[in-house]
Amino acid sequence: MRRMIAGAKKALHRNKNKLQNEDDSQPSVYHQPQTPQNTSIHIPPAPPDQWFILNLFTSKFVNIGKITEFFTWSQAGGHCALCSYILVRFIDECESGLPVNADVIVRWNTKDTAVKGGRKDEIPSFDFELSWGFPHGRAKSCAMNCFTSEDENMAYYITTRPSNPDIGSSAAFANARTWLAECDHEHTQCQQVFPGSVEMPTRILEILVTENGDYSVRLHDSAAEIVSYVALSYIWGGPQACQTLTSNIDEHKLQIPTGKLPRTIMDAVRCTNELGLTYLWVDSLCIIQDSVEDKAIEIGRMSNIYKNAYVTISAAKATTCEEGFLNSRVTADDVLRSSFKLKILTPKDPVALNQWIETYRVREDFSNYLPSNRLEAIFRTSPWSDTDAWFDMPSMVRLAASFMDGDHKDLLTASDIEDEPISKRGWTLQESWLSRRMLIYSSGQLSWRCRTRVQVDGGVTKSNTYWNIKDTYRFDENGEMIYDDGSKVPDSGKDFIFGTMWRDIVGELSSRTLSVAADKLNALEGIVQELRLQTGDEYVAGLWKQHLVSQLSWYQDPTRVGSESMLWSKERSCPSWSWIKTDGPVSFSYAENSRVEVKYVKILRNEMVGDYPNLRLEVDGGVMLRAPMSTLPITESLPKFRFPAPGHSHFAFTNVIFPDGALTNPELLVQTVSGEPVISAPHTLRFLELSWGKKDGKQNIADESRGLVLLPIKTIEGRENVYQRVGFFVVALEEDREEDNVVTLLSLEPRDVRPTAFGTVWKRSLKEEVALII
Repeated sequence: MRRMIAGAKKALHRNKNKLQNEDDSQPSVYHQPQTPQNTSIHIPPAPPDQWFILNLFTSKFVNIGKITEFFTWSQAGGHCALCSYILVRFIDECESGLPVNADVIVRWNTKDTAVKGGRKDEIPSFDFELSWGFPHGRAKSCAMNCFTSEDENMAYYITTRPSNPDIGSSAAFANARTWLAECDHEHTQCQQVFPGSVEMPTRILEILVTENGDYSVRLHDSAAEIVSYVALSYIWGGPQACQTLTSNIDEHKLQIPTGKLPRTIMDAVRCTNELGLTYLWVDSLCIIQDSVEDKAIEIGRMSNIYKNAYVTISAAKATTCEEGFLNSRVTADDVLRSSFKLKILTPKDPVALNQWIETYRVREDFSNYLPSNRLEAIFRTSPWSDTDAWFDMPSMVRLAASFMDGDHKDLLTASDIEDEPISKRGWTLQESWLSRRMLIYSSGQLSWRCRTRVQVDGGVTKSNTYWNIKDTYRFDENGEMIYDDGSKVPDSGKDFIFGTMWRDIVGELSSRTLSVAADKLNALEGIVQELRLQTGDEYVAGLWKQHLVSQLSWYQDPTRVGSESMLWSKERSCPSWSWIKTDGPVSFSYAENSRVEVKYVKILRNEMVGDYPNLRLEVDGGVMLRAPMSTLPITESLPKFRFPAPGHSHFAFTNVIFPDGALTNPELLVQTVSGEPVISAPHTLRFLELSWGKKDGKQNIADESRGLVLLPIKTIEGRENVYQRVGFFVVALEEDREEDNVVTLLSLEPRDVRPTAFGTVWKRSLKEEVALII
């Protein structure tokens, strides 16, 4: 087997070297995708016969050979590059080795398409699976997105077309205009969220085309007008060479020299004109950047600026404003060369074949038909066994190869905006969240997102997390919260949806970067305005008053990705109980039971101070809670806790302290003792329970107590029971009865857990107190 594996890898390398000198009609390699090639495909039958196709249409697997045959086909017996590719993918997945007796089966992935509302005969991908045992237990799979051209007979079944990497082409702009028109006239759901009247930005850029075809750009006062405009979402990437200041605003109202504009803004100017529009909003030019007053006014209007834009252009791939976003990513030939050609027989009347297949369905789950032997017997006597029912020439289908970089992405798949540079920037979260529809210029092709549809300019697309967050929180034309299907959300479900959504928003923003840390709250101001109008709730320093207890339950986990950016800010003037005190990713942990009474929460000051460009945010305020607090001496309780340091795991049934700011917290110092991280802290440390129970956004059988780690502070007035938050804790109140059974946590039943010794002591130590946290 080792020789076979080595031979397969050599065959793949040999085919790659061979293909690099072939002409454009032959697939080749682009940036090291696992090597496609156009020699004869040896996967039998070639091309697949009618019965092979029928089996795939009825969602049954087709056994195409033993794994040992694939090794033979990939080497001297055939040099089949597709076989080599599939083998290397299996080798990559099966760390313990490939079973010699394994079968390789293929499926057309039609079931998922049907369940999601598409045609049950649409084929998005070919799934090659390694299988052994009975009944065909699947171990590993190699899914390959498929596509074909519009003029191929198989185009009825395979609706994916080659991606268009020429993102600034006339064809790409034509598609963008088509998507906009469809949304304007056909998307009822989108029309419900469009405003009846548009509040305009104070200023927008007016774009005209001169007689010689050049663009003319000037700043236009627009507050008293109602016009359609484009909004730009982009990354500054450093100081802006051209921006509107108090010293040049009058000049910009006359003319902004296009030669001074960075490439990203000039690309946005071109897009605006190609879409048939005249006006464009760009923050660096439409907000007076050295005016604290103007920035405060325009940030206060951010919700309406993006919500009321006709469309938002996202320069998703550009890391700076100088890069631009209309340059070609790869060529169309690159897409073709990174795929395998495969010939497939196609029926002349696919609709009639589908109707014939459907008469033998057993259940409505898109997978269960008559047994294969019975279906084959019927097929052999049907018109579909006649070669005249099928086209003489097989259709050419392409299977997209993936890159050897771990995530197995191919050139056919549109980049998710989450994976683009723009999603690393804090400000762009609200720009995406507020926008009613977006044209996204990503690293691959152009894509479109609105409330109704996600589309791409060829290729396939993926879902997006923060658009999904937004879609869980929607309202009808009467202001009623509704589910995806349009039904009204009961009052009992509204708080859960809102609370979950806000925690997701904070978690997303905290994972992004802000060039000015003082912008942490400003970067959410547009979303806050929208939610304040919809809920009537009071917003206090990053938290909502009606959800205060659950939103106080934020913490920073040093074991998660991005822990190196978790910092405790000594200089930032803001409440210790708010997540804005720290930098880096924030998570939430809240159980279903709480004995906390919020006595009051007050924000005494919330303002930007200092001079441009050295502005900083200062927020003062306090939260007074009546809540259970542990009376255990810190010398008795602290040794019972673990600290989840980077490189360590957070096990179930464990008492854990998460210092705010992780390793940079000045009050909770971490030392390594016998290879384990140990916390040292002041003996005055206190623990306040916010919640207890089993729920934590996922299945969790064992009870836990969760809350704040507090440090008493002295006030000028000498007031007692005043604290500063320094961390978050979890105490395991229950544990698995089988001490070595932690891995089966998700399958535990309530009877499988028992109280922990420390948990019992902990619960007895909780006494109700009043605490003011500032």
